This record gives sequence, C-alpha cells and structure tokens, in this order.
Amino acid sequence: MSAKTKFILIILLAISPLATLLPKGSTSPGATIYVYPSKYVFDINNATIGTTFNVTVWVTGDFPLNVMMWQVNLIYDKNLINVTQAWGEVTGTWTLRAWPNTNFQGRNWDPDYIFYGKFGGMIADPVYLDIDNERAAVLLGDLMMSEETIEETKKLCTIEFEIKKLPEEGETLSCTLNINNEDTYLYDSQGPIPDVTIVDGQYEISYPGAPPPPPPPPPPGRTYLYIDPEEIIDPTMLPSSTFDINVTIENVTDMTLCSFNLSYNPSVLQWMGIRTFKVQDQLPTTSLQIDDTAGFIKIELTYAQPVSILTATPLIGITFHVEALGSSPLDLHDTQILDSEGLPIEHDVGDGFFMSLIRDIAVINVTISRSWAYETWPINITVTTKNLGMINETFTISIKYDDNLIEEITITDLEPDEERTITLTWNTTGVIGNYTIKAEAELLPYELNVTNNLYVDGEIYIRLLGDVDGNCIVEMRDLYAAAISFASNEGDPDWNPYADLDQNGRITMMDLYIIAKNFGRTCP
Repeated sequence: MSAKTKFILIILLAISPLATLLPKGSTSPGATIYVYPSKYVFDINNATIGTTFNVTVWVTGDFPLNVMMWQVNLIYDKNLINVTQAWGEVTGTWTLRAWPNTNFQGRNWDPDYIFYGKFGGMIADPVYLDIDNERAAVLLGDLMMSEETIEETKKLCTIEFEIKKLPEEGETLSCTLNINNEDTYLYDSQGPIPDVTIVDGQYEISYPGAPPPPPPPPPPGRTYLYIDPEEIIDPTMLPSSTFDINVTIENVTDMTLCSFNLSYNPSVLQWMGIRTFKVQDQLPTTSLQIDDTAGFIKIELTYAQPVSILTATPLIGITFHVEALGSSPLDLHDTQILDSEGLPIEHDVGDGFFMSLIRDIAVINVTISRSWAYETWPINITVTTKNLGMINETFTISIKYDDNLIEEITITDLEPDEERTITLTWNTTGVIGNYTIKAEAELLPYELNVTNNLYVDGEIYIRLLGDVDGNCIVEMRDLYAAAISFASNEGDPDWNPYADLDQNGRITMMDLYIIAKNFGRTCP
C-alpha cells in the first residue's frame, strides 16, 4: 500500500462512518438481486386497510461473491400501499433493528444479513422519498471499509408495508415493487459489480365484478362581433394613406338588429367612407351618426328578416384616412344585438388597433458563466438588449430558468439603435435540475416584432449538492467516488471536478463531509 493510500485510510477510519478506502481486489462475478416472494397477492377476504406485509430483498450469485457496498431503492404506488418500517424479521417478530444504526449493532438483526456482525464503514438510515403524485420510494444501503466475501444467498433488507386502499367491486389494484432501477446496485472495491440482474416484485389486491364510466358533450359557441382585421401595424402607412376595416359577426341566430359605437383617435385617423354589406340577400336599414372631431361613428343596422350566421360575415365596411404618424384604438363599445322578439343576444366583442410607427425591442444575447453547478453556487448571467424601433423605450427584462423567474431588471430610456448590456449574479440555492436559461423583454403595446423579445442561451445543469455522479440522489456511490479522488488536486490524473463541492481545487475531508451531510437527498 502506498504512503498516500495509507494516509487516506487513516483519515477515513478516524472519521467513520464517512470512510470507504479501498483495497484493490479482483472483479466480482455476476449476481442477482431479487424480491422474495416475487408476488404479494391479496383480496378483500384476506386483507383490509391497515393490513401489513413484509417484502424481503435478497442477493445471490456466482459464489464466491465479493461485496463492499449495496443499495436498494424500492419504488411503489403510494396511493395503494405505504412503508411502515424497514429492518429485519426473525421468527415472526421485529428484533434488533438494522436501521437507524447504533454503534453498528444494527447489523446483528438477522444471521442471514449480508454483513451480519460486521463493524466499520457506514450503515445508511432509510430514506423515504416522495417522487410524484403516484410514486414513493424507500432507499437503504450499507458500506463496508473493505470487501466481504459472500459464499451463499444473503438478505439485504426487509421492508414492512401496509395496505392503504381497497378496490371497488370487480376492480384489481396492483403495482410493481420496483427495485430494478439505477439506484439499486452492488459494489466491490473496483466499483460497480458487472452483470447484476435485478428482479422486481409485484403487489396486487382484487375484488370480484365491476361497472364502467361515461363522458360529457361540448358547450355551444357564443356570438362574436369584432373588428377585422384586428390589427393594422404598418410603418409605410404615412399621412394621406388609407385603409379599410370591417365590422364582422359570427355564430349568431335570429338577429334582427345590431348597433355599436366605434371610437378612434381623430388626431391620427379621419373617417372617409362607409359601405353596408348584404347579409343573406338583404340590405339592412342603416342609421348613422358620425363625429370626426370627437372620433366616433355610431351605427344601427336593422334587418327585415331575422338573420342566422355561423361563419364570419362582414356587416359594414369603413375606410379611414391617415392624418399623422402614431397609433389609434378601433374600439367597439355600447354594442347591442337583438333577436326577432326584441330580446338581447349575449355576445363577445373584439376591438381593433392601428399604428404607423415602429416599436421594437430585442434581446440579442445571453451568456452564462458555467454550464453546470451545484445548488448554492453563484452563476453570472449577462444579457444584451437593443432598441430596433423609432422612439426611446423603457421596459422590463425577465431572466428565467425555464419558466422560473430569477430576476426582473428595468431598462430605462433606451434610444433607437442603442444596445445595453447588464450582468446579474444568480443565487442557485434551492434550484436543482436541468434548465434552459433565457431572457425575455416585456411586450410593448403593439410592438412590430415580438419574436426577438426572447433569447434562449442554452442549458445549465444545477446538481443536487453532494450528488457526485449526477443521478439525482446522494447515496453510497457519491461517497465512493469522492473517496477514490481524495487528496487529488485540479489537474491530477485522479481529479474529479464533481467531488470538489467547496470549489477549492482539492478533494478534502470537507467535500466528503458535504456529501455525508446531504446523504439521502433527491432531486425534487
């Protein structure tokens, strides 16, 4: 054993249960981890809510089998069953607990236990994980200071469940007792044991005879009166230009009268002409009141025969003259639609808008200082914006990871064609996962081009603190990975950047301490 290895081993022994250093043995042969019995089957005659049953996980293989560390992650449907305790069972009674571990006495709970009577290393307390609306898990493991040679089939753990839900008549409720996942494994001193077969178990409870459920119909559409086109935004529409709009209706039945008031900005637009359209081969009687100084047109259309329309149909067309650069609402209000009995027809209204100058802001670049980080590590984000419009603009930039807000920053009085760059520091405390960093400028009223308001930089992976191998759980493998890089410096052959949790360029006891302190945590 080299001087460095001896030094590391002494330190790790001194701080057990963090320790795991590693005599180099031969690679272990294949093994099988399995649930026995493989299927737990109940019905309402032999089980009820609160009934408990024990699930035991075993390991067998091509003996002799060298094992230094094991971990079992059992995933189940938390709506059907629930873990009540996790340790060993001897002759029908729960005896010396394997977990929580007290001075390593827990390894004595069953002579069939894989590390029965052994001392040193680290027995992990069980970790209870809430995964999503359906699934939960229990995670258990044990790590020795060196390999143990196993000569026969051995027990890893026993987990007690209770039944939470009973089936309805004719229904069967079932779930997989899933241990065949990346968080169930065996290690020897070389690392993961290859060719390990993992076999799930199954839970089921049934009740004979059952009925099926039926679906509902869609709601009817509403009448809609609106300006068409809804928007005219065109910087080529200089003073003296003209444009047309229609007041259009759709999805109306038995209409005999339609009246409305259309308001506009008279300093930008002036009325030039109005034309009435035939609807179902009849022209309505038209009552018209126009005030170009105040900026409104009031129109009432009366139909001799009731009108029923499903598709979009124009009722009246209006031509406007552009008086000056600027913007104007085309606001429909005081609307009324009556049926053949003079009763009002409920309806929705859609206004219009005209603009003849350009407003356009853009986010043109976003960069981040790292492509990955551990939660709590700071990350610098740099954002560049530009005003592509014709007037000074003040607006807000939202910097986000996915759709989660990091910070809002106000850009004040950005002149036409001006660029401005800002940098912020993102505190990643409480943030875990793979995210896309983006910056988005607020949409200005009637902005010409809104596609350039959003800039996506790319992805950043915020790792769970202590999750050295990046599999979203802090577990035995992470301690193992940090231990084999212990005392290495950045640039050394055995350097592992993911094990440098305190960012000091060296793998030290502090890094191992951070992993142990976060043991059992999972990504949200």
